[in-house]
Amino acid sequence: MSGLIEELKLLLDQGEVVYDHPLLAGKPGHHRPVAWVKVTNASEAERVVGFANNRCIPITPTSSGHSGIGRRFRSTPGGIIMDLSPMNRILSVDLRNRMVKIQPGVTWGQITAALQLQGMMVMNPLFPLATRSVLTTLLDREPPLNPRFELGEPVGSLEMIWPTGERFRTGSASSSRYPENFSDGTYPYGPGPIDPLRLLQGAQGTMGVVTWANIKMEYRPRLNKGFLFHFERPQEAVEFIYSLQRLRVGNECFMLNHTNMELALDHGAPRAFSVILILSGAPWFPEEKLSYEEEALRELMDKSLLQFEVTQWEKASSKSRPLAEILRSPWPDEKPYWKASSRGAWEEIFFISLLEKTPAFMESVFSICRRKNFHLENLGIYLQPLEYGAGAHLEFDLYYNPQDRKEIELISSLMPELLERLMDLGAHFTRPHHPLISKAVYERCHPSYTAILREIKKLLDPNMVMNPDKLCFPGGSN
Repeated sequence: MSGLIEELKLLLDQGEVVYDHPLLAGKPGHHRPVAWVKVTNASEAERVVGFANNRCIPITPTSSGHSGIGRRFRSTPGGIIMDLSPMNRILSVDLRNRMVKIQPGVTWGQITAALQLQGMMVMNPLFPLATRSVLTTLLDREPPLNPRFELGEPVGSLEMIWPTGERFRTGSASSSRYPENFSDGTYPYGPGPIDPLRLLQGAQGTMGVVTWANIKMEYRPRLNKGFLFHFERPQEAVEFIYSLQRLRVGNECFMLNHTNMELALDHGAPRAFSVILILSGAPWFPEEKLSYEEEALRELMDKSLLQFEVTQWEKASSKSRPLAEILRSPWPDEKPYWKASSRGAWEEIFFISLLEKTPAFMESVFSICRRKNFHLENLGIYLQPLEYGAGAHLEFDLYYNPQDRKEIELISSLMPELLERLMDLGAHFTRPHHPLISKAVYERCHPSYTAILREIKKLLDPNMVMNPDKLCFPGGSN
């Protein structure tokens, strides 16, 4: 063991091998690694990955110390954790092309504060942790709160390290002598007919390590108005979302049930489901834009046959911050994360579907929860329309007390049944992080599909060292 540590130290310039990380302490367990290595630049990362490949040692990259909200960080037993969090520089801000170049350790708290000074922002998902890696979030395809089509692909060109240790650049950054040449590095596809970006998205770190990426920025709106539309039935809320998206009205637009409204926005909703909408004007003629969008919204409300209540957030005297500001900020470090503040723990089931099918998914989940005696007040729902309502991200959050054995057993029996029913109804799991979900998804796939994925993995990672045991891939050899 000491020999391995000494060899890793020789690969580092300013990086370090950490001895006191909690995952390294205690008795050897299922997820205990043998080394935690902090790298400070791409050259160090390149050498560590190459070393792991040559020695056939599993390596797990991490950018912010956790793999995501609601998911425990999992490393491969006996492997190396390569911590990229010291690589946390915002390398450049290109206002002309609305691109920001960042390293993998740049967090949501960091980028939000830095870009706000320049009147810009990166469109965020629903309340990311301030300490979460921006790049990890975007590569994992977490849905943005704004359902505009062009915001669904925020990652431009990037630099990556293949599992074998070779460095590679994608898109227009692959041109000779970038960034000193004429290229702006904004175009994401290529080089040539291949599209390496697609190999990295949703791959959970199994296909390579990104050392920097160009990310699409948006102008930060100067004027905003926040509206809450409250419905009793999910079908009515979905129909209203469709109406909004057909008109292309507003920026942020999504739905929460009453449980998640209380937890995320500290807002007691008068009905079971609430559609949150932000009207914005920026950066040119913001008053005019806000005026005609509000007029279009009023006309839609007047013509609607749906039964709902509406609240304008800024007119609620108890709310100290504008709704748009809240939604465009990460979850603050000083507050317990909103999902953890309910019962202490939670499990997530999220997938992609057609927007029109989401009420049927909800009704099935309600039915199973009632039959299993899982209280619906402990069930959170988040519905995010995608690409102007062409699709939807639907998420169910199951809150429970991790100190209560009966509640743990209930969740353990509830999850497989919910998963089975949702898959029967056509849920499309594009980001199967939970081991239970991953196993169920790939068992239902045609064998030829998983065979192709494994062939691609073997081609790019012949020794199966890069984050093995994820998705449908077998573990590495060590």
